[in-house]
Amino acid sequence: MTSPRLGTLSILALLMTTGCSVKDTLVGSWTGQGTVAERPFEFSSMTLAPDGTYTAVARYADTERALTGHWTARGGVLSLDEGKRRYEYAFKGTNKIVFTDSALNEKIQMERVQ
Repeated sequence: MTSPRLGTLSILALLMTTGCSVKDTLVGSWTGQGTVAERPFEFSSMTLAPDGTYTAVARYADTERALTGHWTARGGVLSLDEGKRRYEYAFKGTNKIVFTDSALNEKIQMERVQ
């Protein structure tokens, strides 16, 4: 009798300590917090779907462009379209995130859409 209880308790403890995955935390809609005057490139909005697809609106100076594709996240890096675009990220609380394009040394701050 103790063995099944121990197994159940072990599984519950594992589930409680692992919590949400990084992918679960990134899933949702985000809106850009910067301006084109601050940097030449900005995501106006981005939605990361649970199925690994994304849609985004990117601003380049006075031009906006719609983007779609697939995303993954691993080790603090968001990869779009099989790694063609990579952004390091760090959460600022639960509703803000900062993406860093290390190739351009640019930061994009976004807020979760409620």
